[in-house]
Amino acid sequence: MNIQLVKYKSALVISLLLLCFGCAPEDLDFDQTSDFETKPVYKVYLSDFIPEINVTIPQISTGGNSITYNQTIDVFNKSLFDNTVTKAELNFLITNKINSKFTLEIQLKEGPNVFDAFTINVPAHTGVDFNQNFIKTYPEVQINSLKKVDTVIIKVICDNITASTSQSIKISTRLTAYIKP
Repeated sequence: MNIQLVKYKSALVISLLLLCFGCAPEDLDFDQTSDFETKPVYKVYLSDFIPEINVTIPQISTGGNSITYNQTIDVFNKSLFDNTVTKAELNFLITNKINSKFTLEIQLKEGPNVFDAFTINVPAHTGVDFNQNFIKTYPEVQINSLKKVDTVIIKVICDNITASTSQSIKISTRLTAYIKP
């Protein structure tokens, strides 16, 4: 008999014996479904937690290559954001109708302190309407800090534009809260 075949059969027999003796029936839990708990989570949308922003190119060109929007908000201090929120998502829907790429710099502030800052790069308009959807997610451990946010600063930075450009940029927002009952 071939030596490799003997080694293979021996390894197979040993593996099967270990498998059989390693799975003792008294350790098996056939009642796992009764141990499983489900709790519903409600998904709540608050549209326009920042009023819709329409940026025209003349606004930007008179201020250099950028324009800043400073918006005071009170949505996070509402009773919706009590201890039942498990996750929050800030959703930014951006429509670029200019033939130039641009950048959004967004800061969430609590008084003078910056809670979070992030950048969204938006590609140039190519003739086809293009909506970019950007979602920033905050898990449950950050909700208490998010509740203290009172100001949102959005800075729109465009390059390669002139005062004769006549298109615009539209920024819409939505807050999604995941609430446990």
